[in-house]
Amino acid sequence: MKSITILTVLSMLSTSFQHNVPLNSLEETGSHVISALRQASIEEYRSMLPTLAEFHQIMDSNSGLYGVHLTEAKKEFATRYQNEIVPSVNAAFKAVIVEGNKRGINWDNIQFVRIKDEATQQQEGPVQLEIVFSEGSKEYSLKIKNAFVWQGQWRVTQFIGLK
Repeated sequence: MKSITILTVLSMLSTSFQHNVPLNSLEETGSHVISALRQASIEEYRSMLPTLAEFHQIMDSNSGLYGVHLTEAKKEFATRYQNEIVPSVNAAFKAVIVEGNKRGINWDNIQFVRIKDEATQQQEGPVQLEIVFSEGSKEYSLKIKNAFVWQGQWRVTQFIGLK
């Protein structure tokens, strides 16, 4: 039933990019991500992801794609969310911490600097956020692929890594 997951992602892409102004700015989102890394808090990072309930709302908004299989699709997606998405978010977050440690980053001392590309201000589709942060006199970049606005909030994904 992998097609259900694909349909959910397609549904998200077709409905989540509302033309409303996000309630949180990209700078606030970037600062929140850096705070999560500074505290090594996977929970804080995950709080910026779409929840299962939000994914279900997306599926409900696109119920025509699922037809009579909507209930089954939501159950299947709930299983995938818990067994695949959440673990991949945790693994990606931990991998960033480990990679940073290898590069000599003292996570306790990192500070948000800026969002690198102003082109990410558009909300027509998923964007790649590049968050610049500093530790001491060095600057680093963190990339988050497929960030998007959902219900007025910038949301992040498990596609995160140090540049």
